[in-house]
Amino acid sequence: MNHNKPLIHDRLKELVDEMIGLGIRYVDAKDEFEKIFITGVLNSNGFNRSEASEKLGIHRNTLIYKIRRHKIEAAKKQE
Repeated sequence: MNHNKPLIHDRLKELVDEMIGLGIRYVDAKDEFEKIFITGVLNSNGFNRSEASEKLGIHRNTLIYKIRRHKIEAAKKQE
């Protein structure tokens, strides 16, 4: 059992309530969440698309489509 699920649910609900109050549309919220989530997974594994698609539970081609759609780029390496 995932013990963090209730905590994440509560935090997400608070965020959704805030977004509703600000008049943010569902489609915009969904797109932004998708972009941030995918970017986070990609950055956590060095932008390995095969590994990211496995973690996300989506086909690699679908991931590539979403990367292009959201214009996601690999994080710049700090020197």
